[in-house]
Amino acid sequence: MKFRFGVLGMHEFDSVRKRMSVVIRFPNNAVKVLVKGADTSVLSILAKDSGIDDRARRAATQSHLTEYSSQGLRTLVIAARDLTEEELELWQCRFDDASTSLTDRAAKLRQTAALIECDLNLLGATAIEDKLQEGVPEAIESLRQAGIKVWVLTGDKQETAISIGLSCKLLVPDMEQIIINGNSENECRKLLADAKAKCGLKPSNKGSQYLTCNKNAEIDHLERPERKEEAPISLIIDGNSLVYILEKELESDVKIIFLHLIQHLDLISYFTLYFLAFDTLSSMSIFVELTLFGINLMLSITSSFMISLQLFDIATYCKVVLCCRVAPLQKAGIVDLIKSRTDDMTLAIGDGELFCRIFIL
Repeated sequence: MKFRFGVLGMHEFDSVRKRMSVVIRFPNNAVKVLVKGADTSVLSILAKDSGIDDRARRAATQSHLTEYSSQGLRTLVIAARDLTEEELELWQCRFDDASTSLTDRAAKLRQTAALIECDLNLLGATAIEDKLQEGVPEAIESLRQAGIKVWVLTGDKQETAISIGLSCKLLVPDMEQIIINGNSENECRKLLADAKAKCGLKPSNKGSQYLTCNKNAEIDHLERPERKEEAPISLIIDGNSLVYILEKELESDVKIIFLHLIQHLDLISYFTLYFLAFDTLSSMSIFVELTLFGINLMLSITSSFMISLQLFDIATYCKVVLCCRVAPLQKAGIVDLIKSRTDDMTLAIGDGELFCRIFIL
């Protein structure tokens, strides 16, 4: 017996939604939207009012996802729901307009997808094995023995990433793991501070370093402890934490603070601005000297907001860095974090055309 299904439209996968969907008309004339994507993306758009059977299905799916991920399998969650004729008509009209738009097409398609990618019913999860090519574990082990640090940036779940890291010998059993999974900026700061203490990183007390700032100089604002033969340390961090870390940059924060200062003074005649950037990470300060009508004001802006530099110091200290659940732009941010703060030679490798654009941003 043969059945004919009509494909009415498809929303392709993108790094913002982290899912794709297709609208299908079934032989009985019913119309459904089928969605597949990352668990964090699909589980968040499921229907809220669920019965006992649905709650049991969700619990079983979560258990399966954890089990599959721990085995190094790549997982996807599948969900669906019926569309009424009114919903279908509205979606088709918006979809046609968005698909032919000459401006902001991607954003309009995402807004259109949101009309139908909601209140879904969970169907289950899939898991596939993404086998490593022959020689990959040996190649990574040789790189590590040669003193080359290997960082992995992946969109996989944390459990999957760790399992693959172990199978390819990026992570070794005797390696101590620092895991950072923060859900707020303050939590990320605390986790980074704990990680810094665990690594034994201490601010340098050299007084002369506070008087100069050389952009091209080697970064040495932290005293690197001379560790005895101890287990190597690896840093594992998720994309949610990077949201709070990578976007906190020095330049933007200083501009905002300075503009607020000027707006509230109402005494602008002329001013002289001096920046002395301390090399000490935990107590870094920026001193702004303002000369207003002959009155000297000194403003000390503490650099607790220098959260991205804390990540940089911890990451460059660790032997291995594993970033999981990261979006393409976050991958670009990690690459830029290294390229902009060190003169060390870096090599970024991607497995597709998308990465070419990411790495040159």
